[in-house]
Amino acid sequence: MKVFYAVLLTAAAVFYVLYQDNLSFLLLLTLIIFPFILLFCLIINIVFMKVKVTADSDTTEHGKPVKLRIRIMNKSFFPVSCCNIIMKYTDLDKKIQKFFTEIPLPARSSESVIFSIKAEHCGVIDCSVDKVIISDLIGLLTIPKRVGFCKTIPVLPVCYPFEAPVVNNMNTDDESGVFSEHKPGDNPSEVHDLRDYREGDSQNRIHWKLSSRYDGLIVRELSEPVSGSVLLIPDLFSCADKKQTDDVLDLYATISGFLSEKRLKHSVIAYDDNGITLKNISSPADSVSLLQRQVRSINAEKPSPDAWTDALNELPAFTKYTHIICFVSGIRADVLYEIEMMGIAERISVICLGCAKGDEIESKLSEIVFYNTSVESFYEDLRFFTV
Repeated sequence: MKVFYAVLLTAAAVFYVLYQDNLSFLLLLTLIIFPFILLFCLIINIVFMKVKVTADSDTTEHGKPVKLRIRIMNKSFFPVSCCNIIMKYTDLDKKIQKFFTEIPLPARSSESVIFSIKAEHCGVIDCSVDKVIISDLIGLLTIPKRVGFCKTIPVLPVCYPFEAPVVNNMNTDDESGVFSEHKPGDNPSEVHDLRDYREGDSQNRIHWKLSSRYDGLIVRELSEPVSGSVLLIPDLFSCADKKQTDDVLDLYATISGFLSEKRLKHSVIAYDDNGITLKNISSPADSVSLLQRQVRSINAEKPSPDAWTDALNELPAFTKYTHIICFVSGIRADVLYEIEMMGIAERISVICLGCAKGDEIESKLSEIVFYNTSVESFYEDLRFFTV
């Protein structure tokens, strides 16, 4: 359009030189003034235009889309023939992707555009909408309006629903030592306290006989395992690619989410911006917060593969766990043997994702229980698994 208008203006100027009359003068003057009129209308559009960008979630899971909604409100009396929206995001491989769309915007109206972004692997994606560009009625002039939206969205592992019995095998006189929060036994040591019913409490924990004597419902407050802390170790160093990293984090997030929902405090040997650290988890919010820090550090330079055994060596004296659970995609027998020799756990389990253990490893690590499984079949493979 700009080239066409330049040709038209040149022709009008030549026409005025050849035929110096009122008609040629008015035609040339109109073509000269017209862009200024369009510019004035565009400035009014920019002043009275509002742009709002929102994300439907602050986080997402790998393989699931997150949607960005861009709402543009034109509060002026002048329509916008074309509003060009450019959305950029940096994917997990640090490559910049761009999405373009153009929409007309009538006077005193609003329009919304939704961009859907999906990451296939855990990590973070950075989304931004720097500006929108509006055009005049004939597409001759354009003016950008700054938006300045920028958001970092962590791509978390998938936390699957999971149930398993909890073994209290330290400092207990229970015959079996196995109890479930949803199925409390008759042993008084399993009930920590009684309290009033709160919204969200499981009906299985209501003390019906005692509640019948009062106006309200009474709930059993179950005891946690005595000194029964669990240590989770997601071994990302054994992962050869992003798919294996996703699988390890998925199963780790599933077990950690299960423990958090049951209010079972546990610890995690985590890798984040601070390197290898020991984190204590006491609620679902703590678990999600730690996962966000972990996925932000997936592509960062990793420390020594033995760093988390060094972290275990720095634990205070007489530290004891009821259960250490390792999540691996490749068995490192020397590291597992070192953990076994530390004697800091009643039980050690290794959940192997897509890797088989040999007879030599099994004989060397006699005190460790291995579970070979995959994300697709862990419901079946872990049916005898106890925390």
